[in-house]
Amino acid sequence: MITLTNLSFASLALGAESAKSIWVVVSLLISIGLSGLIWRMWSAKAALLVMALFMGGIAQLWLTQPLYFVYLRLRPEGLGDLLAGGTLAAEAAIALIILIRSGAFSKIGAILAALGTGRIIALLALTAAVAATPMDLVPLGHTLPFVKRVIIACAVIGVHLLCVAALLSLPTPNRPTAKFPIWALALLATALSTGMAYGAFQALPHVEDEVAHLFQAKTFAAGALTAPAPPEALRPGLEYYLIDIVDERWFATTTPGWPAGLALGVWLGAPWLINPLLAGLAVLLTFALVSRLTDTRTAAVAAALTAVSPWMNSAAGSLMSHTLANALALFCWVALVLPAHTRTRALTLAFVGGAAMGWVFTMRQLDGLMLGVLTGIALLVYVRRNWGLARTVAYSAGCLFTGTFYFFYSWAMTGTLFMSPLTRYLAALWPAGANGYGFGPERGAPGDWGILDGVDGHSPFEGVMSVLQNSHSLNLDLLGWGIGSMILLWAALVWRKPGRLDALLWAAILIDVGAHAFYWFPGSYYIGPRYWFGMAVPVIVLCALGFRALEARLLTSGATQQAVTWTLVVLLTFSALIYVPWRGATKYLGFGRSTTEIRETNVPENALVFFSGDFDPGVALILNDPFLPDDQPIYLRSMDPTQDAAAAAAYPERPVVKIDLDR
Repeated sequence: MITLTNLSFASLALGAESAKSIWVVVSLLISIGLSGLIWRMWSAKAALLVMALFMGGIAQLWLTQPLYFVYLRLRPEGLGDLLAGGTLAAEAAIALIILIRSGAFSKIGAILAALGTGRIIALLALTAAVAATPMDLVPLGHTLPFVKRVIIACAVIGVHLLCVAALLSLPTPNRPTAKFPIWALALLATALSTGMAYGAFQALPHVEDEVAHLFQAKTFAAGALTAPAPPEALRPGLEYYLIDIVDERWFATTTPGWPAGLALGVWLGAPWLINPLLAGLAVLLTFALVSRLTDTRTAAVAAALTAVSPWMNSAAGSLMSHTLANALALFCWVALVLPAHTRTRALTLAFVGGAAMGWVFTMRQLDGLMLGVLTGIALLVYVRRNWGLARTVAYSAGCLFTGTFYFFYSWAMTGTLFMSPLTRYLAALWPAGANGYGFGPERGAPGDWGILDGVDGHSPFEGVMSVLQNSHSLNLDLLGWGIGSMILLWAALVWRKPGRLDALLWAAILIDVGAHAFYWFPGSYYIGPRYWFGMAVPVIVLCALGFRALEARLLTSGATQQAVTWTLVVLLTFSALIYVPWRGATKYLGFGRSTTEIRETNVPENALVFFSGDFDPGVALILNDPFLPDDQPIYLRSMDPTQDAAAAAAYPERPVVKIDLDR
């Protein structure tokens, strides 16, 4: 027997602190470099403002508690916090001085006339409404601390808005902004997502869903639906949430659509790479879709927002299903808006688009149902010429062609078309009705989830809290802007003249938000508001439309086209180079106590490895091949001496290795 005790979980905490320090240094260097470029391309004042905006943004993130309920710390906890507070004050002072010297305040009447006083107030009110989360305070009766949190958050937003306003007040830059080809934005999205996947997530599953997805992907990659059940003596050490053994079959209970796609990554030996590649594809599809629906400039803005979005890049860095679902929905909509000059082409594109949407259903049933039905209605209502009814029928047939795979898979796994493996698994594990939609005292997971689940049961009040928590999470992670990520979405609501496209996009958002308000868990604590990912494309498109509407108003108020474009480029640069790395360094590195130390420990190729320690066992268990071949190690959670001895006795020919990460 080999015992390894020279490992320490403390290295994970040290690694996270080191990553945050590196992030600060690199971010400061990026700020200096970008300011120098802005000085050359625009002006010294613009360079000073960009430096102030970036330094203020870095200071805000330094003061931000990044996990679960994100908020600004109200009390300084050292010299670093005091310096951060001073930096924000300096940003406000610089912005005010430049605004005064540029005469912007003398033009306030023209600005208000162009933008509309009431509309500005509405924009600021909507921004304030999502500036802070109430969920960890208000349900527990802590209303005053929540009010303080909102006031502080709004004050910081105000500081950044002053800086952005000062940038917009400056004369036209010396040179126009460079035009990035769409393929370059796609490569940027893939690069950012790859950095998150390998640098922040460390190519590891961090939550139970990812472990289950990867387990099933390995099974599918071997050409099987299930693996043979392991010997009885090994089962306690292999037990893990969402992975079940029924009738001597071993399998993950999650839906089949994403593991089927992830199996390609297993074949390639890099499952973590699939989502980053899909993130790049989503940029290309977004441009293709929006250019058909609107114009090239709006499409370019939408593609750029998609490329740098921390929400998108975090999802693509994980092993979750959201990025593939998003790419398939985009593919569906692109297929439906492509020119169709013949009946055969029109029906073929509709069927192919429907097949893509149907596969979304095999991964995420609620998203597939909502988006699929809404798309079918839009196709029937808005496409009255060019075989509208026939295209709707073809689209529906495509949806059924792939979507019914979910039911046949359920039948193969449970013997019943309408009982999925997950439904059967949770029915045995949880009280009746606990994981259902709707309100009631029985809703919610068994055990103590603390404030992550609010209070016991699920009520309309908790539904509102859930919406506000997800809205705040979206306001943070959609773009990572200090002025609020949803400000362009609100701009679309405030300044856009609504048309059919707006109505369809807002309908998708409201249906998604409303549907998930009936679910007991907000689902916003890992990769942003992940339950809302079905509305990611409508949100991005409306943000692009909101930017165009705001741009038109700003030009009327005296801002120049180049100043508006450069300001957007500066904000997008902050998203990509400051906020995305901050999320990776402060949240996802070691999230859920996931560690690479097990993976990096050399053990004999056929060893029986018993591991213990205060970390997520999924990062060790997922090293197993589901078929437990003789020439690969078997990783088992150490239970107790008797159980471990029984497991070792089942494989007397294998050397035993014990790893304890807490020693």
